[in-house]
Amino acid sequence: MDKDEIRFKQMSLWIKILTAAGAIIVFLVSFGQWLDARRTALGQERQAFEEQQFQHKKDYQRAMFDRQTALYFEASDTAASIASTSDQIQRRKATDRFNALYFGGMVIVESPGVEQAMVRFHKCMEAQGKDCVLSNEALAIGCTTRRSLRKTWGVDFGKLETDDEYCKQLPE
Repeated sequence: MDKDEIRFKQMSLWIKILTAAGAIIVFLVSFGQWLDARRTALGQERQAFEEQQFQHKKDYQRAMFDRQTALYFEASDTAASIASTSDQIQRRKATDRFNALYFGGMVIVESPGVEQAMVRFHKCMEAQGKDCVLSNEALAIGCTTRRSLRKTWGVDFGKLETDDEYCKQLPE
């Protein structure tokens, strides 16, 4: 073999090596770009998922707030009707509704203070006002529901202008 043939073979070998190295480099760069794009896409998917989870939580909390608030208002109004009406038919209907709330929906959403006020009102109602004042127990339900909504949801109805004991002695 002459010098030119050897040089040609060496150059041919180097061209093959450089071509293979170039192909490997192009592959690695392309793979790196694909990885970066995939990481970005995964990050965007994670962010979208987290935003969706946050929105679901917010929707759930809103539904719970709406339900709890509606039940609290209904329990307070029903207790007030029982405590203030002299019409026996209206009182019986209100008592039936109070009992449905007492044994039903309120059990799910009430705070410990509201629960205690509901129990006290129920006992006073069952005792027909003996050793208790039904109107004070009805006011205690209203007071404790205000506290519960403030503590749980940050709802502030403003300061009560009362210093009555019926509310102070109940937990929040």
